[in-house]
Amino acid sequence: DAQRAGKVHGLVLGGIELSRSAETRHSLVIGLQGGGKTVLLDAALDQIEQRRERRMIFDPKKDFVKTRFDPKHAVLLGPWDSRSAIWHAAADFDTPSRAFEFCQVLYQVAARPEHKRWVGGAARIVAGLIIAEMLDARRANRPAAWTWATIAQQIRAMDDVAMIARAAVGDSTIRTLIPSAFTTGKLTRD
Repeated sequence: DAQRAGKVHGLVLGGIELSRSAETRHSLVIGLQGGGKTVLLDAALDQIEQRRERRMIFDPKKDFVKTRFDPKHAVLLGPWDSRSAIWHAAADFDTPSRAFEFCQVLYQVAARPEHKRWVGGAARIVAGLIIAEMLDARRANRPAAWTWATIAQQIRAMDDVAMIARAAVGDSTIRTLIPSAFTTGKLTRD
């Protein structure tokens, strides 16, 4: 409509103009090392910047942080970087389903297919710990105040069985996934 009339333009990648609706859908860019994948993404980001639109960049290789991060105009989320903003995740995870969905996505990013079972279990445990914090806050009639540091501290401080038991407070299905932690107090292959 507006794009067809020439009033609005889509991103132009490799000489091809994308429709505005295609810009927000998934795209797969494949190429050999040095084939221009980052150059293509840089061109797209330049155009988005010219349009003064917001963008969220997932940057596991840190290529874009090196070349594009400007603290005056961007927020960096990465606990490994001292310039990172502090994310008050407890305010965003206001339901158990949001905590669980986040953990599933987070762990899925790092998972290789052959490790799916273990990664899925780790996601359930971390989600269970977060949800247990949410439930504690609800019972105490106070806002949830957990941080990533408090979750990490719980993981470090507890032995495996205690951590699994705490996670089961937030996700009762953990009891069926790791029954030995509850029946024998030990982790065994059941």
